Amino acid sequence: MFEKPVAALLACCCTAAVFSCIPAVQDSGHTRTGQAQVTGSSPLPTVPVSDSREIEGKWDIVSFDDYEPARLEGTRRAAFADFTDRGVTLRIECNSSGASGIVIDGRFRPTGGDTFQSEIACGNERHARDAALFGFFERAPSVERLPDKRLLLRADGQELVLQRPDQRRLEFVPRPEDLEGRWRLVGVTRYLDGNGYAGIGLADVSGHVAISTDRILFESCPT
Repeated sequence: MFEKPVAALLACCCTAAVFSCIPAVQDSGHTRTGQAQVTGSSPLPTVPVSDSREIEGKWDIVSFDDYEPARLEGTRRAAFADFTDRGVTLRIECNSSGASGIVIDGRFRPTGGDTFQSEIACGNERHARDAALFGFFERAPSVERLPDKRLLLRADGQELVLQRPDQRRLEFVPRPEDLEGRWRLVGVTRYLDGNGYAGIGLADVSGHVAISTDRILFESCPT
């Protein structure tokens, strides 16, 4: 009677609660994994994206103008450029905005439609970065696909590198030995369509999760 609810709880905790606590998974904000592979003495070959349908969906920002943002803020994506058939939704660790437009023959073409922008106070440095990113798409950047399936966008000397979230996540997967030990339950997060999410806190649940080399156990004893 005890095994089934514990198994269900652990399945959620391993993805949403446990990993959010692991130092190896937490993003410091400057992981050197993106830009160096794009720039250098021998530029990687690129293929222009012909239209918006090729790249619809979620894309994490790997780097923008030599800045490499964090991948996550808690359980939320910290920086993204998500494309639809009508434009792109943008965020880089502070405010959110959008740009109306479509991709045609390897270039994002602004259409001048209605845009939105949140107004969170994040400090001068982040606000300046917001403005640079939001204005980037007004300059009709080129949109090219790299050999490793990432996207490279360029406009007036600035570069934006994007990667699918499921692919980018793999670069932050911890080693098994980094997971061993006792873990406090924090919460369960369920991701919705688009960028929404819902969750519940588990801080009031007594006990903890114990991870060893060959098993995961839920121990109900508070001590």
